[in-house]
Amino acid sequence: QVQVLLQPQLKHALQNMNTRLAPLQQCVALYEKLDKMDALRDEYVKTRPGALHKAWFDFSPSYSVEQSMDDSTNNNKSDLESWLPTWYDMVLQLLTEERRQSATVFGAEAAPEI
Repeated sequence: QVQVLLQPQLKHALQNMNTRLAPLQQCVALYEKLDKMDALRDEYVKTRPGALHKAWFDFSPSYSVEQSMDDSTNNNKSDLESWLPTWYDMVLQLLTEERRQSATVFGAEAAPEI
């Protein structure tokens, strides 16, 4: 039941961890004391790739009614080819940031488990 009361604080800390890690570190300390780290890890893992998911699903190739099917396919391929490296850069940036932040938030010993 205490976990339910801490849920809004945890969500807020996760949403703002790009600017402040202290609130998330406080949540980690509380969840450790309550022996509920599994719940915190689950929420953390669900939340972290949110921006990547959004970027993936926001991609939309350009379509034009006047284009033939072949032209449209080529344009879509070109759009994807130019967009995909950007998305992979975002993935790499998240992984790099995640490695640093998880060690800071959870400690160097626990970070590899996250």
